[in-house]
Amino acid sequence: SNRGPEVDLAGPGVQVVSFAPGGELIAGSGTSFAAPHVAGTAALLLSLHPDLSLEELVELLTGTAEDLDAPGPDPATGAGLVDAGAAVQVAASR
Repeated sequence: SNRGPEVDLAGPGVQVVSFAPGGELIAGSGTSFAAPHVAGTAALLLSLHPDLSLEELVELLTGTAEDLDAPGPDPATGAGLVDAGAAVQVAASR
């Protein structure tokens, strides 16, 4: 839902299945659904390497993202779609 030069990374944010109060499954869209994927991936990386600097964390996140648009960073998706599996795999090999 956000676009522009300030976008560094994208998270899945369209029809994301989640739980509503009471345990009902719902699908929602927007940054409220996308941001937790990025934050959760960052938390996984920091649990593996609590000593990561901010710069190292950002490099892991953006360096392992799946490029979605034209090659390289772009205003709609930044470096691409966060890839938790790839980021954790690279971090685990450090």
